[in-house]
Amino acid sequence: MQTSETDRVVRFNELRTITGLSRSSIWRLQRNNSFPNSIRISKRACGWLLSDILTWLEKTKKRSSELLLKSNSPEQFLNKC
Repeated sequence: MQTSETDRVVRFNELRTITGLSRSSIWRLQRNNSFPNSIRISKRACGWLLSDILTWLEKTKKRSSELLLKSNSPEQFLNKC
């Protein structure tokens, strides 16, 4: 079975590199249903589908762009971050 590069599972260290988020930030976002859920890959290991993470990043980028356009100045936007 051949899978695409975005269908692979990424572990936390790679996820942190991709997103720049800490473990506690990811956990908090997951708890608020604002971040893709992890999947169990063995009894003691979990990971995230790269495709889910990339989709989340695109949505987050789009939301940030929309906030910037709605704000009167970049300073107002940065204060919301």
